[in-house]
Amino acid sequence: MSDPFHDVHAPGLEARTCGGTHDACVEMDRLSQLLCACDDGVLTEEGLHEAAVLAERLGRTDELFDALMK
Repeated sequence: MSDPFHDVHAPGLEARTCGGTHDACVEMDRLSQLLCACDDGVLTEEGLHEAAVLAERLGRTDELFDALMK
């Protein structure tokens, strides 16, 4: 089981406390924002494209798929 405080793929605030690069943490925070927008039903087409690129880069496509299926 991964530790969210040391896992660069951890969502949200935990990503900022990881030992990963600053860029990876920023990308994870942005993906979290886009997933929240998707949950709220306000994700734009541009946001969906950005989320897909980030999810693929970060290995988080399952989370994006789950958010889209809600």
